[in-house]
Amino acid sequence: METSTILAFIIAIIFFILYYFRGQEIKVIKNREVLLMKESETLQFERETFFRKEIEDIQSKLNDTYKNIPILANQQFDEFKNNEIESLRAVLSAAAAKTALADLEAWKTKYEMFYRQDAINRSQSVILGKVTEHLIPFHQNFPFNPKEARFIGSPIDMIVFEGIENEDVVDIYILEIKTGKSSLSKRQRLIRDAVENDRVSWRELNV
Repeated sequence: METSTILAFIIAIIFFILYYFRGQEIKVIKNREVLLMKESETLQFERETFFRKEIEDIQSKLNDTYKNIPILANQQFDEFKNNEIESLRAVLSAAAAKTALADLEAWKTKYEMFYRQDAINRSQSVILGKVTEHLIPFHQNFPFNPKEARFIGSPIDMIVFEGIENEDVVDIYILEIKTGKSSLSKRQRLIRDAVENDRVSWRELNV
């Protein structure tokens, strides 16, 4: 076989091999393009699905918001009304307290001297009564022996043991001294009733 023929045959084989691999490469590229196209379509579908869901969620939220607008408006109004009422109540309370304090100060200014003098008079009356209770046994009109009188103070003023100084028969008197227009207290009346109804007895306590 001639050299030129062999060379042509080899060149033909090389071209065939190159053509075959070129065809395979083109086939691979086409397959890749198909895969990329499918992936692109899948990605696009997923994106469209995602955005469609987002749009639906937003639309649903907007619909809920539109439905709740009256409720939200009422809630806002109620909150505003309550805040205004509380604010007004606080203002009125502060004004009332201020007015009451001013009235109290005016009342104190008007009646302070009167009640102060009344308290002084009452105190003087009480002191005078206490002094009188202690000194009455030494008064010339006191009907008992002062040595036989024992001052107690409360709930009655004194007890008189008439005859005790002579160690004779003893009569016991429960004595309450009153000055001015004063009257017996409830406890003093109870003691008086017990004496007048013979509910008085003697007891000894040994300890």
